[in-house]
Amino acid sequence: LFNNQLLCEVNTTGFSEFRSGGSFNMFPNPADGQVRLVGSKTGVLPCRITDISGRTLWAGEVKDEVVLDVSGWGRGVYLVETGSGSHKTRKKLILSD
Repeated sequence: LFNNQLLCEVNTTGFSEFRSGGSFNMFPNPADGQVRLVGSKTGVLPCRITDISGRTLWAGEVKDEVVLDVSGWGRGVYLVETGSGSHKTRKKLILSD
């Protein structure tokens, strides 16, 4: 905890999820064909999805909701990062067959 804010949560997969500012959700997770990114109703969130090696597969903005076709991305773990500067959220997206 830093100034009463959760900055980093370590989980059993070894990835960290940073939660600072902005509201953001995605579903379903795990996904197999489409994923919905749901942002805050109060503004536009920059968003980037990368694979484990850091290669960007999608970048854009999420306001209310964005539906992505992820059927061609392949099975695995992807990182979804929203926000900018010190107000970032990073979550895992798991794609299954």
